[in-house]
Amino acid sequence: MPDDFRRIADNSSEYCYHTDDCTTEGANVADIPTAYYYNLRGHKSWYQGLRYGANNLCDVEEDDIQSFATVNASNQKGVTDNV
Repeated sequence: MPDDFRRIADNSSEYCYHTDDCTTEGANVADIPTAYYYNLRGHKSWYQGLRYGANNLCDVEEDDIQSFATVNASNQKGVTDNV
């Protein structure tokens, strides 16, 4: 991957990837606005605008298929337990 698309390096620590105390503005924050990276680099970050594609290389396991009705019912009910 070209350097211009890699994560923005933090100026204070090479290990500052998954914490909130990084000093580089916007460093490694997945929900940073697209406009920030565009203004900084002239293009979106590598992961912004990506779409998921089907994995047609694996056999389908019928037990793993989620139906729309099941997912929709879960969304309507909401989270009731987080264990």
